[in-house]
Amino acid sequence: MCCRGEGGTSIEGVPDVAGGAERYRMANERPIIGLEPGVVRLEDPSPRWAEEYARESARIGAALGDAIEDMRHIGSTSIPSIPAKPIIDIMIGLRRIEDVMSTVEPLRVLGYGYRGEFGIPGRHFFVRGEPPRPATHHVHVVACGGDFWKKNSIFRDYLVLHPELAQEYAEVKRSLAKQFANDRDGYTRGKDAFIRSVLVRAGWRGE
Repeated sequence: MCCRGEGGTSIEGVPDVAGGAERYRMANERPIIGLEPGVVRLEDPSPRWAEEYARESARIGAALGDAIEDMRHIGSTSIPSIPAKPIIDIMIGLRRIEDVMSTVEPLRVLGYGYRGEFGIPGRHFFVRGEPPRPATHHVHVVACGGDFWKKNSIFRDYLVLHPELAQEYAEVKRSLAKQFANDRDGYTRGKDAFIRSVLVRAGWRGE
């Protein structure tokens, strides 16, 4: 469950030969990522989320080096067919979780604030974009191959392989987003039962 192969890759920018109309559109469209604190807003799926993950994971990989065993794009922006809050979730599996505090300063230099475990034992949480600015990236530093790593990998991969189930999840998310538009904790709790059911179907037997 923990192996290299999904780290950052270089992404070329938009070529200068783009026409004036295209440059105007890109300059004036809503940013592809970023969400205000406490707000729940879903955006339609975009291939640019994968590009943003690749760019940011390359920056993180360069900063943390050999401390990283593996790195993965998780959360709804990693599932191509469903809407998501426009925040890129990045999961970093360390070779030695005991070295987690050595990641704080390099990630701070990249613009990430450290929030500690933030309610999930064993998961070290970092946010790029401090209030009142929109958050653009969440980084989850964990033991590579541990429970958090396995559950998030299994859930993502199972929905990618089962698009009909991914669409059920999309409907759950849309309904909760209307109900909890300004209550992100309520929105997150509302997804728990569906997430657990998917993990059970995928063969997860942990807590």
